[in-house]
Amino acid sequence: MSIKNPSVLEISYKDPLEIFAPFADKSGSVFLDSAKKSTDLGRYSYVAVEPFLTFQCQNGKIKINEKETDGNPWELLQLLLTLFKTEPISGIPILQGGVVGYFSYDASRYLETLPDNTVDDFAFPDMSFGFYDVILSFDHELKKAWIVSTGFPEFISERRLERAEQRIQSWQQRINSISALGPLSSVYCSAEK
Repeated sequence: MSIKNPSVLEISYKDPLEIFAPFADKSGSVFLDSAKKSTDLGRYSYVAVEPFLTFQCQNGKIKINEKETDGNPWELLQLLLTLFKTEPISGIPILQGGVVGYFSYDASRYLETLPDNTVDDFAFPDMSFGFYDVILSFDHELKKAWIVSTGFPEFISERRLERAEQRIQSWQQRINSISALGPLSSVYCSAEK
């Protein structure tokens, strides 16, 4: 029997920026912030750190966890999305583990043949994604927060459930150790320098 749903722990609601600040400089850290806190727009915010898998494609070269591989990036990405799929849990924000990233305009070159008259002046990947087994979710309307873990990249049910529970406990300890406004001041000070 396999577990399809992520594991969840409700935690005390805090400002998501306070939670994200100590991890802002870590590679793969993501803060999806709802600047407008209302029910019709911007109800949820998410923090994701430490992807267990990264997928990038740039100038036709595909990297999965920094290892180069061949193939069609769209097909490889679809395979990875299928491999790490879970069923959503109702009653909590919809991003419950999974993939966060982007497609650049140049990703269209993998779908159709276009003239190559562009200059890669920024050197950004054509597509870049992190696969996250832990998502910190914040509901600004209800003032609630959760740690959600899928347990990936484990696939054996018992191991996956065990990993999910361990990751939730680890993140609960990390969140509890964040001092109020301490990390924020260092983020703001370094931004001013």
